[in-house]
Amino acid sequence: MLRNTILRVAIKRVIRTPTPRNIGIGYPILPTTSRTMSTSWNRHSFPIISSQSHRYFATAYGNQRRGMKADMEKDMNDTSTEDKNDKANKGYDSKLFRKLGSIRNYKDRRRLANILPDIRPYLKTPKDWNLVIGALIRVGDRKSAYETLEKMRQAGFKLNVISYNMLLTAFDRANNVERFEMVITELQESGLKWNMHTYGTLIKFYANNNNMEKVEEIVQKMKKESVIPNVIIYGTLMKAYDRVENIEKVEETFENMVEGYEKWLLVQQMKHEEMNKEEKEKEISKMKEEDVKPNVTQYNARMNASRNNVESVEEIWKEMIENGIKSTVKTYGTVMHANVGDVERVEEIWKEMKQKGFKPDVVLYSTRMKANIDDLKRVEELFKEMKKNGIKQSAQTYTTIIPAHYKAGNTDRVEELNKEAKAAGIRMFQ
Repeated sequence: MLRNTILRVAIKRVIRTPTPRNIGIGYPILPTTSRTMSTSWNRHSFPIISSQSHRYFATAYGNQRRGMKADMEKDMNDTSTEDKNDKANKGYDSKLFRKLGSIRNYKDRRRLANILPDIRPYLKTPKDWNLVIGALIRVGDRKSAYETLEKMRQAGFKLNVISYNMLLTAFDRANNVERFEMVITELQESGLKWNMHTYGTLIKFYANNNNMEKVEEIVQKMKKESVIPNVIIYGTLMKAYDRVENIEKVEETFENMVEGYEKWLLVQQMKHEEMNKEEKEKEISKMKEEDVKPNVTQYNARMNASRNNVESVEEIWKEMIENGIKSTVKTYGTVMHANVGDVERVEEIWKEMKQKGFKPDVVLYSTRMKANIDDLKRVEELFKEMKKNGIKQSAQTYTTIIPAHYKAGNTDRVEELNKEAKAAGIRMFQ
């Protein structure tokens, strides 16, 4: 099937741009061998034609094949941007780019394989190339996306930070340390100025890999280059410090964020005044309010870091409400977790959450069950209510209800719940 797909793509391309060779001899039939065409990691990737490639052609007089070198190599690897059929193909490029933009995930690999050979003559700006890189990343072909950067250079285009950011994001999601470091090294050598997305991706990657030393290096680099972090970066930092249980750094980061927002407000007030602003003030004046104003994500991260301190969590939640920031399901979950020893307070928070129209998830149900752990009948009621509402149980659910029955000596029910968890594919810790 792949052979037929490549054949159709090749024929379409030859028909669109005829040459004396393919008119006189016939249409190319491309054997699907690795010696014929290298497609990097995956078959759907952006084609890279080997200099040793050979093509087999079928003549118009029958299905006789004769081996010979083809002009296909020159055609596919041509780095010029001239299109001799602009008039004939008017609007065709827009259609191709719309198709490229519709590529969403790995399920669209075949469609992308059909689009890439056709779109090559229309890649005339770095933005066009970035669209190709983005599509390759979305279908999961990260190495081909990286190799497309080299093709972009060969075509005479200077790489921009957006191209590198897309690759960094892709290798971050795959947690491919080696490739991620390779892209970073190349970005540093390019001399391109990093943007907010670059800093955010680096902090997230190193934080997820528990490399707090690197995280601090990037934070210091931002300070040195007068880069004001946005709320997303602040949120990532707070989660990173929470992961290593450094509550002081979480609070310090939140205070820095609030300070940055207050500075932003001051700069906005003085925006129309004639004055020589410092570099930091110039940078912060370009930012939007949503980039610097603390939102529910940062408050949730702050509360989560203090989840074992009920007074601190309640205080942060109160501050959040006073600042006009609406709570989320995660907010209620964190506050309930902090109050898990006070069943009345947990039920009060649950009632408020329901009144606000939020739909409880498995975490909230599990927390509520834990709060009612001394009332086994109530725990079973909540367990049945979860099933009735179509909420799938988790390991947290079973590790809450099973110990309760074990403590009460209900061994039959314990065995029943263990079997149920196993049947659902839930791994239980001994």
